[in-house]
Amino acid sequence: MASLNAVPFVALAPRMNNWLGDGVASRIGIVLELMTSYAASARQLFLKLRLPKALPAIFSAFKINMSTSIIGAIVGEFFIASRGLGYLLSEQIRLANMPLAWACIVIAAILGIALYTIIQLLEKRLIPWAVSQR
Repeated sequence: MASLNAVPFVALAPRMNNWLGDGVASRIGIVLELMTSYAASARQLFLKLRLPKALPAIFSAFKINMSTSIIGAIVGEFFIASRGLGYLLSEQIRLANMPLAWACIVIAAILGIALYTIIQLLEKRLIPWAVSQR
């Protein structure tokens, strides 16, 4: 790695382009090497380069898993709990009280939509450059 620091970035950039392709990977490699040569700490590399680049994937995972987590919580309460939305839904279905059972389902749907919207607003605020925001 010390030998790479002796090579000027003007000469290194075309090599990185050949090794890593024309995409984002070559740009990240050059920026990473540049930050390292400027004595950036591991924390600075993480906060300034790696975390911002990972945020779109993190928010995609949050949005996908939000509804799944609500379903998991309700199903877990459905079988085990003695209170909660899943327990109430289970009891109302068992008692054939369908209006209240449907109310539980609507509450779960509203909760899922609200949490998804919160994550979407956070994504728009924190990473306005992301492709999903265009």
